[in-house]
Amino acid sequence: MAIRMRAHSTLLLTSKNKSRMQEHDARSWSGENPQTILFPLHDRELLERNMDLASELLRQNPPTQDAYGGSIAHDVPAEDIALFLRRYEGHPSSIAFQGAAIADWILERAETGELVNWTVFIANPDRERQVLLGGRPFGLVRRTLQANESIGILIDPRHEGADLLGGPENYRSASGFNARAMREDRPCRQGLLLLYALDPEPLRAPTQAVLGLALSLPLTADAGRRFVVNQGVRDD
Repeated sequence: MAIRMRAHSTLLLTSKNKSRMQEHDARSWSGENPQTILFPLHDRELLERNMDLASELLRQNPPTQDAYGGSIAHDVPAEDIALFLRRYEGHPSSIAFQGAAIADWILERAETGELVNWTVFIANPDRERQVLLGGRPFGLVRRTLQANESIGILIDPRHEGADLLGGPENYRSASGFNARAMREDRPCRQGLLLLYALDPEPLRAPTQAVLGLALSLPLTADAGRRFVVNQGVRDD
């Protein structure tokens, strides 16, 4: 039966081997926070290319503020973010984070005046174990494996408010930081890219660091308007 269902950026509507009949009208990441939790931990060259890519981004857009456990680069163009996401090499089985598709969407929204101004946040915990990014030392973030090549959660929720008015403290509750409220309050023109240089030791990775990415995305005008369509559907 031919079907047309609302798309979700992180869920498959069927298994990968059954998705050949699937076509994407388009996807939206409105109000979402896609993040990398699956990594190609045994591919040293790929992991090092990703770190070099982050260094290049930070050299072009150097951080000018230290706050909330990290360093912040403001006013980064959407084109720089899209190029970075397109060149980042993730795990081939990753569903939750698809850099090239997100890059296309960002540029599409930028044409309408949304997501044109970006902030880059680089986590920088106070640790002796460090790595150089863009010529600066950053503390390595410790995450542990939950399964083969997979961690649980990458980001610290408070980091999603690093560039919002008043910072993440405006979104603190008894149970922690309300990251969803941060995304709902985020101006539609303003996106946030979060970088985490992960300590390779607990991940058993043969490299100086493993680069994890996350995005904090505002509500955009295309929210709820995107669909995944079976090839049997015809527009009559």
